[in-house]
Amino acid sequence: MSITEASVSYYSKEKRIISGLIKAMQDTGTRDELGLSTVRDFFSNIFFPGITVIQTKARYFLLVPWVYGELEQEGVPSAKIERKDREREVWLMDELKAGGETTGIIGASAGKNIISLPSDIYWPGLCTWDIFRPGKGNYVTRDVYHSSLDDIYRSRKSESKDEADEVIYSDNLETWHHSLPEPPDDYMDETTFKLTRAEAEFLKERVQENFGGKLLEFLVSNQVRGLRAIPYLWETGLEMPDDIAKQVDSAERFSLLMHGASILYNIYVSSLMGEGYDYEWIKGSMEEWFQDYRTILAARGDWSPDSLVGVGAKVELRTSRFCREWHGIASSFTDWTELLEPNHKAFGLIRSREVLLKGNRARMVSQEARDRWNGSSGMSRLDYRWHVAKDMIADIVEGLGRNA
Repeated sequence: MSITEASVSYYSKEKRIISGLIKAMQDTGTRDELGLSTVRDFFSNIFFPGITVIQTKARYFLLVPWVYGELEQEGVPSAKIERKDREREVWLMDELKAGGETTGIIGASAGKNIISLPSDIYWPGLCTWDIFRPGKGNYVTRDVYHSSLDDIYRSRKSESKDEADEVIYSDNLETWHHSLPEPPDDYMDETTFKLTRAEAEFLKERVQENFGGKLLEFLVSNQVRGLRAIPYLWETGLEMPDDIAKQVDSAERFSLLMHGASILYNIYVSSLMGEGYDYEWIKGSMEEWFQDYRTILAARGDWSPDSLVGVGAKVELRTSRFCREWHGIASSFTDWTELLEPNHKAFGLIRSREVLLKGNRARMVSQEARDRWNGSSGMSRLDYRWHVAKDMIADIVEGLGRNA
């Protein structure tokens, strides 16, 4: 029985795990108080497919397959694979620490009590990047892979061999990409996140083969350096292909436009907290946003959220209406403090939006919700996973520059 066939038997379990995949592919690092996740995730996925906000280092795209590859070679059965993999990944965590790595180690604080293993976190990317082969066209979870191993082992015994006496697996029995580099002999002994040239070449090939025309492929193929220091993807200063440049421009304009609404939301909630509540620092953020927004309008002209359709974004009707109405407000006032006037329509717009999303749990109508507030929420600009992707790309580019 192939992995694909096994997935049918695990349908009910699949539904639960697939929901976990969807959640993993969403940007959970920034609170979405105004319901902008559809547009945010659209841009994140077209820019950086297979990369999520809870990933850390590019070499995990190799470390996880190496662990599983060894377990397969050892013939670990389905009944034991989950436990054996967990033991091996916890061991890997310790060896990364021993190798001198201080950042990016998944589970570094939790140790053996880790809940989400690197394989949990990287599995969507391993499928999307076609490193875990059965997951390329039809997503296959780790649980289905685990449960299918016994059948795979049995089927492999009947497979033919080539002239070099190497086993040739048919497509439905191949688990890991045939070009996956062999693990170094000491990869489980004081290892690091540094990619060798061969490892980086493999990841570059995966990106080029699967994501041609995407921003991720453009940056990796051109081996763009210095990305770690760049705060936003639209600040690279690079001349990009027209399609990518258009996407980046729309992503930047949407991020800036809606950042103003997010800051204003925090100001409005703060204003409802009662006398003596200090929120002058948030007003300072709004002033900075106002200047940035006016600067980009003067330099590049107006931009409407309606143009998102032109880059392929599918925006829910009520979200589209909210963005359009906020754009109309943001493009009309000459001093942002006008928004603080009693009964300004911006207050009603943002309050209605929050109530639509949260009902009676909305902070703008619920004292109880405000009492639980920590003073700010969703204040960061949308960066479309750039803070993670730029480090992953830099890992690959640096590896490509090594002699070995």
